[in-house]
Amino acid sequence: MNIKQVCNILLVSLFAWNILSCSSCGNTDTNSKSSTQIDIEKQQNDSVVRFIDDNKVLLRKVLMPGVSFDSDVEINGKSYYAFYVIIIPKETDVVFSSCCCEHEYGLDRFAIDSFAVEPGNPRYSSVDGVLFSADTSLLILVPHRRKSYKVPTSTKKIEEYAFQFSNIEEIELPEGLEIIGDEAFSGCHKLKHVKLPSTVKELGEDAFGCYRTRYECVCDNSIEDVEIPKNSKLEKLGDRALYFAKHVYIPKYLTQKNISDCFNSPYVEVDAENPVYCSENGILFSKDKGILYCIPNRHYDELVISSSVKKIEDIGWLEGIDKLVFNDHIEEIKKITTHVGEFIIRKDEICDSDHSKYCVVDGVLFSADTTMLIAFPALSKRDRYIVPKQVKVIGEGAFRDAKISSLVLPDGLKIIQDDAFAYCDNLKRIDIPLTVERIEGKYCFLSDSSKKVFIPQNIIFTEELEAENVEFIELNDEAESMDE
Repeated sequence: MNIKQVCNILLVSLFAWNILSCSSCGNTDTNSKSSTQIDIEKQQNDSVVRFIDDNKVLLRKVLMPGVSFDSDVEINGKSYYAFYVIIIPKETDVVFSSCCCEHEYGLDRFAIDSFAVEPGNPRYSSVDGVLFSADTSLLILVPHRRKSYKVPTSTKKIEEYAFQFSNIEEIELPEGLEIIGDEAFSGCHKLKHVKLPSTVKELGEDAFGCYRTRYECVCDNSIEDVEIPKNSKLEKLGDRALYFAKHVYIPKYLTQKNISDCFNSPYVEVDAENPVYCSENGILFSKDKGILYCIPNRHYDELVISSSVKKIEDIGWLEGIDKLVFNDHIEEIKKITTHVGEFIIRKDEICDSDHSKYCVVDGVLFSADTTMLIAFPALSKRDRYIVPKQVKVIGEGAFRDAKISSLVLPDGLKIIQDDAFAYCDNLKRIDIPLTVERIEGKYCFLSDSSKKVFIPQNIIFTEELEAENVEFIELNDEAESMDE
């Protein structure tokens, strides 16, 4: 055997060894696992499967009618938690939204790893795994795993729920963006700061605020600052849109009515050129200071309402006011939902319906003729309260969160409005007088602790009462009051 033949044999052997070596090579990307774990792609139930680790698997599935998405899948006799690459085909009738998969396919949005859209789809496109409209002017849904994201400059609108519950920590919004939809960033527990572009004209309901479940509105978020630039074109705010912002700036274009429910801020600042609103010490007023719209959400030892104020829209959810002082010519108080230690009316406390629309008796706020109890001070330390006999109406939220453990309602009482005794958790028993004709709303007796409510037979209910933790006991004309 000559040297040339020996060299040929060695070359063939080396080539064969290379083939065998390469056939056994594993995936070399940074996400690959140990050699004992599978890290390949293969066909499985019409999906491409990738095993991420011993418990998770990534599946590619086409979004189309009849295709199911399961959070747990079984492969070769073993159960895995499933994540999905959602493939939207070129031809589809699916109108995709953030709720589409959950409602139509049973797919949890947390299980969406990314989106892929087949070329030529007339409705959708995907950019770096994020779902957009075909022209990318509408951002529809961002996968849950994203921690930071720069929204493309072509985007004009962020769809409702687009970032809801995501892991987003940093977001960059482009100039040119005009609308941020309902609950778009609600439930984002890692997002702290957002800077709005000057071009944004509309923030939807709870855009940076609370989120809704089937049963309640949950205000739980981490967003501390939504920066609104001085040159902002903002014109419209949905309810609680800026609920978590510590500082709210009202630009000159924002003139819509009823914005007090849009934020829960400790400080409000208004552009001097705004024709509808002004602010003083963080309090939001009408331009002439005749209407008080919103009080900053912070604690006050004493808060004196300006003498110019004739109407109060809402004294909302504040950290508490030990003493709340009204002037004696307030014409209308629409709502008081904050915790107050004592109500005071400036000058005297003579209940004169010709002189004032309101009066205070023993720190409790009434209508001037004392026939309606408007608000009991929830911060009061008194243990027992007897409602005056002339009272005919218990107002909406009148005793909400009160700490009293004993309450006597008068014979002659006619109406109890919604939320009247909500979360009076120390109050274990409420006796409704036989004279009561109507109970309004369903949350009158909402409670976190058990209680008994004795109710006459012939009362009219405007809605079915919320009964969790509450036992309703029907009374008749011969029933005894108070003593069991």
